[in-house]
Amino acid sequence: MNILEVRNLTVWFPRKSSLLRRTIGHVKAVTGVSFVIPTGKKVALVGESGGGKTTVGMAMMNLVSATEGNILFRGGDITNLPEKEFRPLAAFAHYQSDRVNLRYSPPSNAPN
Repeated sequence: MNILEVRNLTVWFPRKSSLLRRTIGHVKAVTGVSFVIPTGKKVALVGESGGGKTTVGMAMMNLVSATEGNILFRGGDITNLPEKEFRPLAAFAHYQSDRVNLRYSPPSNAPN
């Protein structure tokens, strides 16, 4: 079983006009990201600056909404769950040691 599965994740942020606050376009932060993390494995998401790593992590933790795609935790779809449904799930995962953590590393720690 997989602890986490991300399928075709897309996160776009609306660009608003300064005067009327209408949507005039989108910032395409992440488009079509897919990966699987098997239970008991550790994974690092690495890439260029501005490549969408933080946005993927924030979508996994339900801190930003996915525009398209699915995020499955232990087989259940957690994509864009309301906060009151997501919080107990996150607490249960922590209690069960099925942890999904975001850990940021400064660029100075990167290997050459």
